[in-house]
Amino acid sequence: MIGQTGEGVYSSMREPGRVLSRHKNEEEPLLDAAFLRHLEQLQLICKKIFLGRMKGERRSKKRGVSIEFADYRDYSKGDDLRFLDWNIYGRLDRLFTKLFHEEEDLYLYIVIDVSGSMNTGDPRKSWFAKRAAAALAYISLAGLDRVCLVGFSEERYRWLQPARGKSRIWSIIDFLEQLPIDGETSLAEGCRRFALQQSRGGVVVLLSDLLDPAGFEEAFKHLLQNRNELYVLQILSPQELHPDMYGALRLLDVETGEPVEVTVTEELLNVYERRLRAFQAEITRISHRYGIHYLPIATDDSIERLLTSTLRRMGLIE
Repeated sequence: MIGQTGEGVYSSMREPGRVLSRHKNEEEPLLDAAFLRHLEQLQLICKKIFLGRMKGERRSKKRGVSIEFADYRDYSKGDDLRFLDWNIYGRLDRLFTKLFHEEEDLYLYIVIDVSGSMNTGDPRKSWFAKRAAAALAYISLAGLDRVCLVGFSEERYRWLQPARGKSRIWSIIDFLEQLPIDGETSLAEGCRRFALQQSRGGVVVLLSDLLDPAGFEEAFKHLLQNRNELYVLQILSPQELHPDMYGALRLLDVETGEPVEVTVTEELLNVYERRLRAFQAEITRISHRYGIHYLPIATDDSIERLLTSTLRRMGLIE
């Protein structure tokens, strides 16, 4: 599993039991008042057409009856006569029907990997994922969208029913704060269970380090069902991106507990970084194939910059 041998808990021959991660952001709240005020200025963008069962607050690209004019088309037998444009008929002696943008609910699904590998790093990957999830949820709730959260690992699967309205952010924060981070990774199985439970298409945001020996492509396919628009945010720690360790070490896989004896040299670190770049290049290639929005993120990046700059450029937020 790329990254885990340079991450988590390890001990050296000289310093038994040394812990790599301090988790300096443990005591910070997921959202504070100042951050909430800033988030209210943002809004999620819906690029795809999601067919709703009820009329909501969000404008879709679907053409129907609503308050905002979209276009004209030639009149066809059976069209509602209320939407004929008589002014154009008076000028051109031709019948045109007005088209309008229809409004509907947007569903945002935030799917979080809560396996043991997410419980490492400085700052901790799980804390970054939970804070990003809380921020995205609040932006969506403030825009009157519906928000659903899912947390999964091989051992657990937790689903928070879709919520609407800003007051529901507190139940979402409670869900996130109580979400355990442990167990082995099973991306495909967790995403498969989500796809079976999801009844409405929408925007899906996956927050994960993608460190699964079984791969990630099958998981992506599950998340693309129901005509979802998928954003994959791969969260890695600075220690995974640029390991700072040398010498004879005994490394422990944070999920299985399996030990590996290794002598870390400059050459070995160069090999590791090449493999990591190749791994991310493969994620990029697969994402392009399926029309997925892929973004690698380091946990020492600013959440504020992620929301106001990076995700805005990607077209998720405006």
